[in-house]
Amino acid sequence: MTKREIERKFLVTSLADVLDGQGETDYLTSSPVEQGYIVESPEFVLRVRRFDDDGYLTIKGPKEGEGCDEIEHEIPLKYALLLLARCTATIKKTRYLVNFDMRMWEIDEFLNPELNGLIVAEIELEYEGQEIMLPPWVTTEVTSDHSYANSSLVKRLTCQKTG
Repeated sequence: MTKREIERKFLVTSLADVLDGQGETDYLTSSPVEQGYIVESPEFVLRVRRFDDDGYLTIKGPKEGEGCDEIEHEIPLKYALLLLARCTATIKKTRYLVNFDMRMWEIDEFLNPELNGLIVAEIELEYEGQEIMLPPWVTTEVTSDHSYANSSLVKRLTCQKTG
């Protein structure tokens, strides 16, 4: 089933600020994530992801404002690992789930050395333009900056491997 994913992204001051509970943040859990891209075009991207011990295939439509259409299906982990092994490059990150102002934030700490310790916070919204309280550990909003999309970050890895 297609859903409309509406999210905003922000750079994070430091992971320590998030996990230390700065600004009344409740740290909930963390999970290892690895993802790669099978197809990327202006019309859609096809992503494979290992999240903990689960596998997923995700199709995302073009970004329009703060959102895009998304279809995600769980697949057996062994197939996700086979597909990830065929990707030119994969993003490795730890995803932290934290609660701030009664909203779930996903904090991604990118582990690839080429991404130099990048930390991005995402929050999913119910509708575009929804007002939210920002935690003290976020800085610049990068929602509209495509260079912070995971599909762009993986290109950075492939360019550095070949160039």
